[in-house]
Amino acid sequence: MVSAVELWKRAMDLRYKEGEPPISKPHSPQTIEAYEHAREVYDPESLAEIVADPRE
Repeated sequence: MVSAVELWKRAMDLRYKEGEPPISKPHSPQTIEAYEHAREVYDPESLAEIVADPRE
């Protein structure tokens, strides 16, 4: 079974293919209180930090 983080990484890999311009994703200006105002990451480095420390 594929985890959500693996799918997120696959999508990020497609958006940031080496040798090609990155495919940008619109940033959502609003956050949701129920999700503790969390924001989605928009670059591979930020995703790597989440994978390294899943409590964040």
